[in-house]
Amino acid sequence: MLPRALRRRYQTLRFLRQRSEPVSIGLRNQWKMWRNGFFSQSYLVYRLDKNDPADYVTDDVQFRLAMLINGYYAVALYDKLYQTLLLGCFPECVPPTHGLLRDGRLSFLGRSDSLPVAGLPDFLCCRRRLVLRPLTGNQGEGFYFLEQRDGAILLNSREITEPELLRRAASWQDYLVTDFIDQHPYSARIFPGSTNTVRILTLWDDETQEPFVAAAVHRFGTEAIAPIDSWSRGGVAAGIHIETGRLRQATPKPLREKPSFRSCHPDTGERIEGVIIPHWETIKREVLRMAAALHFIPYIGWDIVVTEKGLQVIEANNGPGLILFQVHEPLLLRPRVRRFFEKHVERLSGPRAEKRQYKLPFKV
Repeated sequence: MLPRALRRRYQTLRFLRQRSEPVSIGLRNQWKMWRNGFFSQSYLVYRLDKNDPADYVTDDVQFRLAMLINGYYAVALYDKLYQTLLLGCFPECVPPTHGLLRDGRLSFLGRSDSLPVAGLPDFLCCRRRLVLRPLTGNQGEGFYFLEQRDGAILLNSREITEPELLRRAASWQDYLVTDFIDQHPYSARIFPGSTNTVRILTLWDDETQEPFVAAAVHRFGTEAIAPIDSWSRGGVAAGIHIETGRLRQATPKPLREKPSFRSCHPDTGERIEGVIIPHWETIKREVLRMAAALHFIPYIGWDIVVTEKGLQVIEANNGPGLILFQVHEPLLLRPRVRRFFEKHVERLSGPRAEKRQYKLPFKV
């Protein structure tokens, strides 16, 4: 029987080989990627022909270990109903959540009453715009945007009849219903067809006993995927200078090729590079305030909408995808980030890892 260390090494190499995309980088570079903990495509995505792999959080850590960093409390971010109740401690920073759509009824949170689906058009008339999100899932899957405009009902910007809305709503199971948030004009100008969100990564520093902002990016939707801004499904993302809030060039998600950076939005032609996010210092301060209150969850990816007054948090993510950040800049160049991942990798994969891991109530 193989020693434990060799067995783990074999399992890691098998995992990386199975998840790698077929790319033309040569067998030598392919083996180099696997040996250093990366998928084959990362050679192109991170431009490792000229960048140092040691500066990047590896794919092995990102996809096998990082999801476990938050331990049992990952469930608080995985399920959006739990998350809504958790973030309810910061009512000024989150959009109002009306209730849960389930079994043909809208059950209002914090109240004993509910509304049958037949009353949804009237409720929409009162609120004007609503967002419906499934309790689980990511990348904008199952997202619905309802709007009443000039007497017509629009579902994801497409006009539908009231009977069609009722028929479709009857099948929506376990959906949170929240108010729609108006984004700041700078964001709508760059691409008006989606609500364009900022993803901020916060980590907990055990030495200073406080959270810090490790990285941030700004996502923008495109005509192909409107009304969502998912980078994985066809949007573009621009890096953000943490200190100033200034946007870098944007790129779609590279799969089997190098990133394609551009200064302007591919559909609208509006300038992205150089734009400074309004209220940036306030946004960082408020996100860090929330991260400090949730100190028992050390690893959070915050999705926020920049508004004319500041920010609104629409989601907090467990194990956020690090490719989104590292395609712009390697994370481990920052000493605090390197220290964070070194500590947690040791905790999750070191000699005493089995005694310290939590068993989660869901599969990651």
